[in-house]
Amino acid sequence: MTKKIIILDDLEEQSQFFFRLLHEANYKVIITKDEPQLLDLINTEIPDLIMLSVPFKDKDICLICKKIKLLEIGENIPVIFINRDQSYFDTETMFNSGGADYISYPFSSAEILHKIAVQLDLKTTKKELTEKINQLQKLIPHYQKLKLAFEKAKLELANLHHKSESSSFPNRDDFEQHLTQEWLRGARQRSTSGDLSGTNISLIMGEINDFFNYKQNHESDLVNNCLNIIGNTLKSAVKRPG
Repeated sequence: MTKKIIILDDLEEQSQFFFRLLHEANYKVIITKDEPQLLDLINTEIPDLIMLSVPFKDKDICLICKKIKLLEIGENIPVIFINRDQSYFDTETMFNSGGADYISYPFSSAEILHKIAVQLDLKTTKKELTEKINQLQKLIPHYQKLKLAFEKAKLELANLHHKSESSSFPNRDDFEQHLTQEWLRGARQRSTSGDLSGTNISLIMGEINDFFNYKQNHESDLVNNCLNIIGNTLKSAVKRPG
């Protein structure tokens, strides 16, 4: 899409130079010499970039820039100042008024086109970034809901896993972990209190007859159920803690 540029300039020769240069670079150029018309054009034409000539009929060009920035549309339109006379120009005031950049006399066509392209690219990037931020702001509440649902499901899964573990026959890893804990507990009791009798570890080992054949001929659910019955029987018979 062809980019649109509005130029506020009361110097005929200068404005025609910019018109030819930008027109040849495939920009649509609108030139005005009137401040009220400029503000109207901004609302109707919605330009991609604005250029303001300094000086301009004894008017405060920085004040005009501030008026542009107060417009809802003008807030995001980059403004480049055309500086023909250094005695009328102050960069700090220009930037404070909302100006994005400036071009100084003697004019360089390559510099002008480069600075315009940079400002247009920045405007596009800023627009895309704003759109992505708006999209993220809409997604954040959904993300928070999903996060809460995930945490809830994670907690429920952990509870289910714990419940499953507590009702099933412990495996080899559980045995080794429990044995280590009991061994360390006995060692601590022996070293701190000298209680030799309290450091004994009792271990019951049992063999299930033909269990290998049972596993081969039955599904895993039945095998696990068999182990649970045996494990629960042992738990109910052994009363000593640990």
